[in-house]
Parts: sequence; structure tokens; C-alpha cells
Amino acid sequence: MAAFPMKPYMLESKSDQLKVGRWLCSEGPYLDYISELSTSNPGLRKADPKNKDHPLRPGNAKVVLLDLRDDLGVDKKEFVSVVDLESHFRRIRASDASGRRRIYLVEGLAQDYISALGSHFFMDPSFFLRQERTCVWSNEFTPTSDALPQPSLLQPDKCFHIQYCELRQFDRVLSIAPMYCHRTGRHVGMTAARKEEGSTTGILRRKCAFWSQKYDDGGWDGAWSLFSTYSPLEFFISVSALHVSVLLSLVPFIHSLVP
Repeated sequence: MAAFPMKPYMLESKSDQLKVGRWLCSEGPYLDYISELSTSNPGLRKADPKNKDHPLRPGNAKVVLLDLRDDLGVDKKEFVSVVDLESHFRRIRASDASGRRRIYLVEGLAQDYISALGSHFFMDPSFFLRQERTCVWSNEFTPTSDALPQPSLLQPDKCFHIQYCELRQFDRVLSIAPMYCHRTGRHVGMTAARKEEGSTTGILRRKCAFWSQKYDDGGWDGAWSLFSTYSPLEFFISVSALHVSVLLSLVPFIHSLVP
């Protein structure tokens, strides 16, 4: 039977009054883990102040599973709710899943989904935390910045974070006044409008992260998290097929990287 990640050692549980991290994660073992880590990682104590008007909301996420077969084929499962996802994890823990290779595609951030994923895998909470931060690049080591960890703490073979910009053309003339994403709070840069064409080009801030864990039986699990700029959940649901098709095209490459 496959060996699954165990809950990391924690100090004695704190009272509910002292527990932090509820802004990021729902009640459960992973929230207890986040609370204990908040001493060494102060960023876990509070959300980005720029997101105070648009905090994370339970249910505002989506998860799709890609189960890679030995013949390079892929079985896809879409979880309709966090209850469905939690039931899936319970079945995995109770079954013989030796040698399985799975990718969980996560779109959006929501406390209940973070709790479900974290309580099963116990990945470093920074995997979710850095997705929430509105700053794209920062050299300031403040609790709400998105500065890179110290080089000695980086583990690119297990987890990495990608930040990049994407150009988007709007079919109208827009002001170059400061604009911010309604969903994520991130700044949206605007170029000077092309008045003759009646269009404006925006610079959107994107973030994605990948985490993985190998098992002694040759199996592995991976999670790919995407938190897109100003895209509602309905857009995430409709675009899932695109993300899945892109990942499917990378299956042979993924197999070569993670034996």
C-alpha cells in the first residue's frame, strides 16, 4: 500500500482564541498546522491589506484531477464540490493506490478547498499564501510582501512559484489612471490608449505554483495552482478544459521528469 504524507509534528494545540490563519484556511488539521507555523512565517497571520474589500471566499475555487496511467493515457475527474474532493481523499487513504501518479489542477483560492488539500498533503502553506499576495515582485521582507525565500530554503524539485505578465487588448479607450483587479487586488498596468483604433492594452499580473511529492512505491502526487487576474469563478470553470488540454500535451514530459 502506498505511503501517504503524514501530518508534520506540531507543538501542543493552541486555543481557538489564539489560532491564526482562518483568513486562508477553514477549520481542520491544516489550519492547526498553519497556526503553528505562523511564528516562523508571520505572513500567515493576516491577508494582504490590499485585499480587505475582496477576501477569499469558501467555495470560490475548482479542482480537476489528472490521473496518469502507465500507457501515458490520462483519466480526468472534476470535483463538483469540496465535499466531493474530501471524499476522494478518504477513498485514497483507505485503498491500495500503489504507484499512482496524480496531478491536481487547482483554480482559484478558497478556505475550504485549501483545508481539504492541505489536510491531505500538508504542503508548505506558502504554496497558497504567495498566490494571494497582490505584489508581483518585491525586495521588501514584510509580512505581506511577496519577496522570495532565502536560497537555502528553496526546493525547486518539490515546489516552485512562477510570476509573469500577460498582455490583454481591450476594445475600447481606457484611462491610464491606476487600476486594480476586482478579484485579486493586483495592479493592472495600462498603456496609452490607441484612440484611432479604439483600443487599450493592459498588463495583467499572473501567478501559478507547482508542488509535488514522491512516494517509495514510485508513485507521486502533484498540485498545480492558478490564481488568475480579474477572472470570476465562472471563467475558471469554462477554461478548465483548456488548462487540462495543455497539461495533457505535457504528459510525456512530466513522465520523464518524475519517474
